[in-house]
Amino acid sequence: RVAGSLMVTRAMGDGYLKRAERSFPPYSRYVPYITSNPVIKTRRLDWEHDKFVVLASDGLYNWMSNEEVVQLVHQYLQRKGSVEGAAQFLIAWVLQHKVAATLNVTPPLPLGDPLKLRQCD
Repeated sequence: RVAGSLMVTRAMGDGYLKRAERSFPPYSRYVPYITSNPVIKTRRLDWEHDKFVVLASDGLYNWMSNEEVVQLVHQYLQRKGSVEGAAQFLIAWVLQHKVAATLNVTPPLPLGDPLKLRQCD
């Protein structure tokens, strides 16, 4: 985490972590934490071997490895043959197999005081 607030080192928005004139305490002391300057990498694709490119955020990669993502997309494309549904398939798969498993492990919270549950007008 950057400044205990943000999970990336490059971002659009979040100007308070980039420029002193937009910042405020406690962040302003050490600005800039992040930059919006991109890191650009190139790779020549080999169309015989490289069948697809997956661009995803940590919302996916916090739950899955690169290898898992590639394997699932490859399997999906073999079964369905179209790339249009691959992203939705990945989201559904993560929610069903990874996130749901985490929620099943989390113990239920005890109910609070019933009087505090009522809405007071």
